[in-house]
Amino acid sequence: MAKALFVSLPLHGHVNPSLAVVRELSARGEEVVYFSTDRYAAAIEQTGSRFRAYLEPTLANLANLPEHTDRLAWMLMDLSDKVLKADLQALRDERPDYLITDSVAPWGQWAAKILDVPLVTSTSTFAFNSSVMRFGLSGGVRPKSLQLFVSKLRHMAKASRLRRRLCREYGVNGPGVFASV
Repeated sequence: MAKALFVSLPLHGHVNPSLAVVRELSARGEEVVYFSTDRYAAAIEQTGSRFRAYLEPTLANLANLPEHTDRLAWMLMDLSDKVLKADLQALRDERPDYLITDSVAPWGQWAAKILDVPLVTSTSTFAFNSSVMRFGLSGGVRPKSLQLFVSKLRHMAKASRLRRRLCREYGVNGPGVFASV
């Protein structure tokens, strides 16, 4: 069978929904190597896949990610740069046949292009209610203030510049700002 790398955003809402898929792939004979943080090692190993810890230390503490939706595009692009610098060789050394990435882990999309392997994108969803929608509209899609709106535009511009640098550095056309929000 084939060897897959699973690259995830190490947060409960992203790792936990992926575990059933990883368990099924392992049960069907696929070799799955799951990159995450130590916090999820036991749960990942219970699926029959092999856990590999990210070397990039920023990923171990992402607790404030949802609070800063105006900075999300920049944060994810900056994380992509850091993860590629720290972990690309470990991903390469696994010699995968394909890569599965969380839709909110753009470094997985970059890695698949750099490694020239097929890419599968995993998208976690959650139940929407009025509280979730209010949060999304107030801090993300439609910021409450002009200051948040300007901050969002500034962070998106920074993310776009970093994307261009990564494209030159790795020689691939990786995902951009809008694939990271």
